[in-house]
Parts: sequence; structure tokens; C-alpha cells
Amino acid sequence: MDHRDGTVEELTRIVNEEPCVIAEERRGAVRALPFRFYDDADIPWPDYIYGTSYIRGILSITASAGGLGKSALVLTEALAMSTGKPLIHGIASRRPQTVWYINLEDGDNVLVPRLMAAARSYEITDEEIGDRLILDNSDMKLVLASEDERRGASLNQVAVAEMIRTIKAKQIDVVIIDPLVSAHRIPENDNNGMDVVAKALARIARETNCALMVVHHMTKGKDERTSDNVRGASALANAARVVRVLNPMAKGGEAGVTEEKAGSCFSVDDGKTNLAPAEKRMWFQRVNYDGFSFDDWRKNVVVVKSLAAANPASANRLANLTETDVRAAFREGGPWRERGTSDRWAGFALAASLGVGAESRPEKAALQQAIGRAVRRGWLVRYDAPDEHRHTRSHVHLASVGTSDAPIEGDAT
Repeated sequence: MDHRDGTVEELTRIVNEEPCVIAEERRGAVRALPFRFYDDADIPWPDYIYGTSYIRGILSITASAGGLGKSALVLTEALAMSTGKPLIHGIASRRPQTVWYINLEDGDNVLVPRLMAAARSYEITDEEIGDRLILDNSDMKLVLASEDERRGASLNQVAVAEMIRTIKAKQIDVVIIDPLVSAHRIPENDNNGMDVVAKALARIARETNCALMVVHHMTKGKDERTSDNVRGASALANAARVVRVLNPMAKGGEAGVTEEKAGSCFSVDDGKTNLAPAEKRMWFQRVNYDGFSFDDWRKNVVVVKSLAAANPASANRLANLTETDVRAAFREGGPWRERGTSDRWAGFALAASLGVGAESRPEKAALQQAIGRAVRRGWLVRYDAPDEHRHTRSHVHLASVGTSDAPIEGDAT
């Protein structure tokens, strides 16, 4: 390629872009390789970082109408992943992850209060996060693609390459872009243009082996929203392997939720999941955190909490616990603390296995009672051992021999 007649600006652009183009061309080369059977141990299974929505090398979408709680939800998940703590619905990553949360819509006067409120609400310390939570606000100008003079889609190779370099250099595990509409300059109904954006996002996830979650909007409507209602061209939802959809609770409420409380509640459903069985519907509530000031409404911030009571089956789940349930919850991991004053509390493991909440006081009390009854039935064994601070604490582990698989509903507390 002859660049002798070009300007300095053109030459600089080519130097920046050509390595990206060459790398993409090599990656997409036609290979036609024959398939060979894998040994079971060598099968490249999907690497789930958090639940079934954050997967290494995979593009995922969280979509809802405006103001429902999607930004607060993904920010809480970012805290959960960066600390490794099971903050919502007992879900936890296997280890603390480095998370890059990019909010292209809000400044620090919105993001910092929201983040601090969530951290205090879940009793998270600065030491627990360390350097693993990276935050960028609307000052960051990320444009992955834009319309050219012929109204076609032009991919910003430099921006894509810079994202890839940054993620690799900082060893980032999870990237969250919120909202997606601020990361490109393509009309959302342009299917070919949005296909360019979607493929750029999928490439970033694939080449960095990070889990990439984008936050997007839904079309308006009174009926319950599904993945078919993701706003704009279908190319975006088609390119993602996971599409989560948020819906408000019906005005009449669900089981265990008053009509007044229902207005602050929403559900999360797997609108599309190609790699794992769809998770059951999970319920959340937007809760006002007033820990910064009790008398200044300007310093009140909304945080997201699990809402187990909204699931009709969850109210009876712990009451009908069986030995099989207990063995499924504690067959791996540990050591488990008997009392709910530690991250290693047995109640968190039980809640995660059963899919019930473990955040509110009633939820924790119900879990503590279930653990006590499991000890009395002989399914769990109590023992004393030093904790991480070398203080002797009461722990539990599975009994070596089962007793009975009858439910513990009738046991005295």
C-alpha cells in the first residue's frame, strides 16, 4: 500500500488502524478444519463468572424500560463480583473479579452516591473491593461505530483496539457498558449498522476473554416485555448469547407482597439464554437508602435488594427442607460458620443452593432456624474451629451418614 501522497493525519490514522484490520482479517480467515472428538476433560465448557448471565468471552444484554432499576442492578452485581460476596439472591462468583463499570450517561454526582449507598447498604468496605472495581463516567467518550457520509456504518477500529488493550493490560474479568446507546452513533433501527456494533462488542469479549454486559432499553408497552422487545434492530439481541429482561410487578402484587410495595418491585427473567438452562424468575425491590442523611431527601439514594417473598414457592421452601437439600448445599466448599455473622455463614450456601433470599432480617432468621433444625435432625454436625482471626467459632459440616429424607416442617424451633 502506497502512502507517499498522504497527509500526516492520514498516515497517523493508518498506523493506528491497520494493525487492528490485519488482526481482524487473520482472525476471520477461512480455515475449514476437520472436527476431532475431545476427551471429556478437554471439552471447552463456557466459563460462568456470575450466575448464568456473566460468561467469559460472551456478550450479554440486560434490558428494561427506563427507571425500573437496571443500572442499580448491574452496579450491585459489580460490587458482588468485585468482592466475591453473595449480595443478591445468594449468587456469588468463585473468587473476587476485576470489574470495569462504564456509565456513559451519568457523572460522579450520580454514580458515586449510588455506589456508596449500595456498598454501605451491603456493609462492604474499601478493603474488600481493593483495586478490583474500575469506574468510568460520562466523561469517557466511547464511540464504537458511527454513520459515514453515505449513511453506512463505519467501525471505529481504534476504539475497539483501545478497549481490547485496556482490558488485557488491567486483566479485567467483567466489562459493563451502561447504556449501550451512548457507545455508538448508529440509528438503533439500522439492522446492518447495529450488526457492526454487536459484532464489535462480541469481538472485544472474545479476544479479551472477559464477560461483557451491555445495558439497553426496551420498547414501550403495557404487556410483559420479552427479548423480542429489546429496542431497535434485531441484530443486537441475535448476537448476544444471554438477554435478561426486567419487568415491573403487577399492580395487584405477587404472593407475599402488598399492592403498595409492588410499585417498587421488578423481576428479572432470562429472555434468551443459549448456553445454560434458563434461571427461574428472580424478584427485586428498589429500596431507599437514607444512611447519608435522615432529614435531607436530596441525599437519599435508591439501592436494589433481593425480594424472596415475591416468589410463591420460596415461603415454603425452607419449611420443607430435606436431607437431600442439605447435602446438595454443603457437599462442596466450606468451612461453614453456624451463625450469620460471617461471609462464610452456612445460611448463604443454603440460600444459594435453594434459590431463596439471604439479605433481609426475616430471610436470615428463617435460614438460621433451618440450619438449627438440620443440626438437630443430624444432617449437619456442629464443631468448634478457629476463624480467619484465630477466634474459636461454631461451624457446621455434613454428617457422614444420612438419617432421613423427611421434611423438617414439624420440628420445634
